[in-house]
Amino acid sequence: MGLFDSLFRGNGNGSGSTGITLYSAGASALAPTAEGVYSPDHPGDIPGTNVRTIPVFGNVPRGGWTPEEAQMMADLAEHRTRNAQATKKFLESAEKVERADLVEQTAFRKYQGTVAEVELGKLEENAAYLEKLHVLNPRYAELKGRYGRSERFSKVATQTTNQWLSLLGGR
Repeated sequence: MGLFDSLFRGNGNGSGSTGITLYSAGASALAPTAEGVYSPDHPGDIPGTNVRTIPVFGNVPRGGWTPEEAQMMADLAEHRTRNAQATKKFLESAEKVERADLVEQTAFRKYQGTVAEVELGKLEENAAYLEKLHVLNPRYAELKGRYGRSERFSKVATQTTNQWLSLLGGR
Protein backbone atom coordinates (compact mmCIF):
# COMPACT_ATOMS: atom_id res chain seq x y z
CA MET A 1 0.00 0.00 0.00
CA GLY A 2 1.40 3.39 -0.97
CA LEU A 3 1.65 6.56 1.04
CA PHE A 4 -1.47 8.15 -0.42
CA ASP A 5 -3.47 4.94 -0.06
CA SER A 6 -2.60 4.84 3.62
CA LEU A 7 -3.43 8.52 4.00
CA PHE A 8 -6.74 8.47 2.22
CA ARG A 9 -7.96 4.91 2.69
CA GLY A 10 -6.87 4.53 6.27
CA ASN A 11 -4.77 2.03 8.12
CA GLY A 12 -5.39 -0.93 5.84
CA ASN A 13 -8.03 -2.63 7.95
CA GLY A 14 -10.89 -0.91 6.15
CA SER A 15 -11.73 1.35 9.05
CA GLY A 16 -10.73 4.49 7.17
CA SER A 17 -8.83 5.78 10.17
CA THR A 18 -5.41 7.33 9.65
CA GLY A 19 -4.68 7.34 13.35
CA ILE A 20 -4.88 11.14 13.49
CA THR A 21 -7.70 12.47 15.63
CA LEU A 22 -8.94 15.44 13.65
CA TYR A 23 -11.83 16.56 15.84
CA SER A 24 -13.42 15.51 19.07
CA ALA A 25 -16.95 16.78 19.58
CA GLY A 26 -17.16 19.03 22.61
CA ALA A 27 -13.40 19.09 23.18
CA SER A 28 -11.72 22.38 23.93
CA ALA A 29 -8.82 23.42 21.72
CA LEU A 30 -6.91 24.23 24.90
CA ALA A 31 -7.64 20.96 26.70
CA PRO A 32 -4.53 18.96 27.66
CA THR A 33 -3.28 16.81 24.79
CA ALA A 34 -2.98 13.80 27.10
CA GLU A 35 -3.88 12.89 30.65
CA GLY A 36 -1.11 13.79 33.06
CA VAL A 37 0.55 16.45 30.85
CA TYR A 38 2.44 18.96 32.97
CA SER A 39 1.20 22.55 33.09
CA PRO A 40 0.72 25.30 35.69
CA ASP A 41 -2.69 23.73 36.40
CA HIS A 42 -1.12 20.28 36.75
CA PRO A 43 2.49 20.55 38.00
CA GLY A 44 2.72 16.86 38.82
CA ASP A 45 3.43 15.23 42.15
CA ILE A 46 6.27 17.50 43.24
CA PRO A 47 7.05 15.80 46.57
CA GLY A 48 6.76 12.38 44.95
CA THR A 49 9.01 13.21 41.99
CA ASN A 50 12.22 13.78 43.94
CA VAL A 51 14.82 11.16 43.10
CA ARG A 52 16.48 9.70 46.15
CA THR A 53 17.85 6.17 46.30
CA ILE A 54 19.26 6.30 49.81
CA PRO A 55 18.23 8.26 52.88
CA VAL A 56 20.08 11.37 53.96
CA PHE A 57 22.56 10.48 56.67
CA GLY A 58 22.29 12.77 59.65
CA ASN A 59 25.49 11.44 61.11
CA VAL A 60 27.98 8.60 60.82
CA PRO A 61 26.99 5.59 62.85
CA ARG A 62 29.11 4.94 65.91
CA GLY A 63 32.02 2.91 64.68
CA GLY A 64 31.37 3.78 61.00
CA TRP A 65 30.17 1.40 58.34
CA THR A 66 31.45 -2.10 57.88
CA PRO A 67 33.47 -3.22 54.85
CA GLU A 68 30.44 -5.21 53.69
CA GLU A 69 28.20 -2.13 53.93
CA ALA A 70 30.83 -0.12 52.06
CA GLN A 71 30.92 -2.76 49.29
CA MET A 72 27.11 -2.80 49.13
CA MET A 73 27.12 1.01 48.80
CA ALA A 74 29.81 0.80 46.07
CA ASP A 75 27.76 -1.81 44.18
CA LEU A 76 24.63 0.32 44.57
CA ALA A 77 26.53 3.40 43.37
CA GLU A 78 27.75 1.54 40.25
CA HIS A 79 24.25 0.21 39.56
CA ARG A 80 22.65 3.63 40.08
CA THR A 81 25.30 5.33 37.90
CA ARG A 82 24.53 2.95 35.02
CA ASN A 83 20.80 3.38 35.52
CA ALA A 84 21.13 7.16 35.82
CA GLN A 85 23.01 7.28 32.51
CA ALA A 86 20.38 5.05 30.90
CA THR A 87 17.59 7.16 32.41
CA LYS A 88 19.25 10.33 31.13
CA LYS A 89 19.55 8.82 27.63
CA PHE A 90 15.93 7.65 27.79
CA LEU A 91 14.62 11.06 28.89
CA GLU A 92 16.74 12.92 26.32
CA SER A 93 15.28 10.64 23.64
CA ALA A 94 11.78 11.23 25.03
CA GLU A 95 12.40 14.99 24.77
CA LYS A 96 13.38 14.54 21.11
CA VAL A 97 10.17 12.59 20.52
CA GLU A 98 8.13 15.36 22.19
CA ARG A 99 9.86 18.02 20.04
CA ALA A 100 9.27 15.94 16.89
CA ASP A 101 5.60 15.64 17.89
CA LEU A 102 5.48 19.43 18.22
CA VAL A 103 7.02 19.90 14.76
CA GLU A 104 4.45 17.51 13.32
CA GLN A 105 1.55 19.10 15.18
CA THR A 106 2.68 22.59 14.13
CA ALA A 107 2.80 21.50 10.48
CA PHE A 108 -0.56 19.75 10.80
CA ARG A 109 -2.26 22.77 12.39
CA LYS A 110 -0.76 24.98 9.65
CA TYR A 111 -2.21 22.59 7.07
CA GLN A 112 -5.61 22.66 8.78
CA GLY A 113 -5.53 26.47 8.84
CA THR A 114 -4.69 26.55 5.13
CA VAL A 115 -7.54 24.16 4.33
CA ALA A 116 -9.97 26.31 6.35
CA GLU A 117 -8.72 29.49 4.70
CA VAL A 118 -8.91 28.00 1.20
CA GLU A 119 -12.37 26.60 1.93
CA LEU A 120 -13.53 30.06 2.98
CA GLY A 121 -12.09 31.52 -0.22
CA LYS A 122 -13.88 28.90 -2.31
CA LEU A 123 -17.17 29.59 -0.53
CA GLU A 124 -16.69 33.35 -1.04
CA GLU A 125 -16.08 32.75 -4.76
CA ASN A 126 -19.22 30.60 -4.94
CA ALA A 127 -21.21 33.37 -3.24
CA ALA A 128 -19.77 36.02 -5.59
CA TYR A 129 -20.68 33.86 -8.59
CA LEU A 130 -24.24 33.40 -7.31
CA GLU A 131 -24.53 37.16 -6.69
CA LYS A 132 -23.36 37.80 -10.25
CA LEU A 133 -25.94 35.36 -11.60
CA HIS A 134 -28.61 37.02 -9.50
CA VAL A 135 -27.70 40.42 -11.01
CA LEU A 136 -27.86 38.91 -14.51
CA ASN A 137 -31.23 37.25 -13.93
CA PRO A 138 -33.40 40.17 -15.19
CA ARG A 139 -31.29 40.44 -18.36
CA TYR A 140 -31.65 36.71 -18.98
CA ALA A 141 -35.40 36.99 -18.48
CA GLU A 142 -35.56 39.88 -20.96
CA LEU A 143 -33.50 37.95 -23.48
CA LYS A 144 -35.72 34.90 -23.13
CA GLY A 145 -38.76 37.10 -23.60
CA ARG A 146 -37.31 38.64 -26.77
CA TYR A 147 -36.27 35.25 -28.09
CA GLY A 148 -39.75 33.89 -27.44
CA ARG A 149 -41.36 36.83 -29.30
CA SER A 150 -38.95 36.55 -32.20
CA GLU A 151 -39.42 32.78 -32.35
CA ARG A 152 -43.21 33.23 -32.49
CA PHE A 153 -42.79 35.97 -35.14
CA SER A 154 -40.50 33.71 -37.15
CA LYS A 155 -43.06 30.88 -37.11
CA VAL A 156 -45.85 33.21 -38.20
CA ALA A 157 -43.66 34.68 -40.96
CA THR A 158 -42.71 31.22 -42.21
CA GLN A 159 -46.35 30.11 -42.24
CA THR A 160 -47.40 33.27 -44.10
CA THR A 161 -44.62 32.86 -46.66
CA ASN A 162 -45.57 29.24 -47.20
CA GLN A 163 -49.21 30.22 -47.67
CA TRP A 164 -48.28 32.84 -50.30
CA LEU A 165 -46.04 30.41 -52.08
CA SER A 166 -48.76 27.78 -52.18
CA LEU A 167 -51.22 30.35 -53.56
CA LEU A 168 -48.74 31.29 -56.23
CA GLY A 169 -48.23 27.62 -57.03
CA GLY A 170 -44.66 27.57 -55.87
CA ARG A 171 -44.93 24.73 -53.41
